[in-house]
Amino acid sequence: MSLRIIWIPWTEAEAGEFIERSDQWNEVSQKTFHIITYAPGTTHDVLDGLKDGSIYMRGHGMPGNPSVTTRGKALHIHHSIERLIEMGLDVQFAGKIKFYSCYSAVDSVQKMRDEYVQVPKLKLGPLEFGSKFATRTVDKGIFEGSRDCLAKRGAAYFRGKGFTRCVFQGYPGPLSGKMELKTDEELATGHYRKHCLQIDFNQGAPVSRSGIESVGRRASKDRVNF
Repeated sequence: MSLRIIWIPWTEAEAGEFIERSDQWNEVSQKTFHIITYAPGTTHDVLDGLKDGSIYMRGHGMPGNPSVTTRGKALHIHHSIERLIEMGLDVQFAGKIKFYSCYSAVDSVQKMRDEYVQVPKLKLGPLEFGSKFATRTVDKGIFEGSRDCLAKRGAAYFRGKGFTRCVFQGYPGPLSGKMELKTDEELATGHYRKHCLQIDFNQGAPVSRSGIESVGRRASKDRVNF
């Protein structure tokens, strides 16, 4: 039977927010989730030798931000991955790794992306030697990768560590922290689900939510592979 794991990359003392949310998944879902928090210097029996299953990597996220957060604590996705590997996940794992953070499949603000694409070089004015800046032309190439979504960054980092058998997935909008009853089908059957809210990015404008009907869209319908 394929295991479902919720990975919380903070210690138990720091992870209360996501422990509570993840406990609720087990309370209302027909599926079982193994909740694992970071414990420095230890390995976890469930992760050690794991070959298949699904790993939900939790933490709050924002478009194009490489870090996940909880209650004021930020952690780069690379460090979350390193902690997961430290606790026993090996390159033999060939299941699904889901970056379960809001906007994990969304690059940074579209307006900024367009500006960097349209302006090939940025000219910085002349300043005397020894000042904080110097005369230089900055090629747009330095920004390559800096706009990528969390899931793309995370997938690339995993692969660089030898995890080439996995499926990596991200989400294109805000996610429900707890499972909910949203659709008529869910209300009728009592089956709680995870949901993803559809969003639109308009150049020069704030993020807009695409409609109340999208609130009930199951997160599994919106997952993006990387």
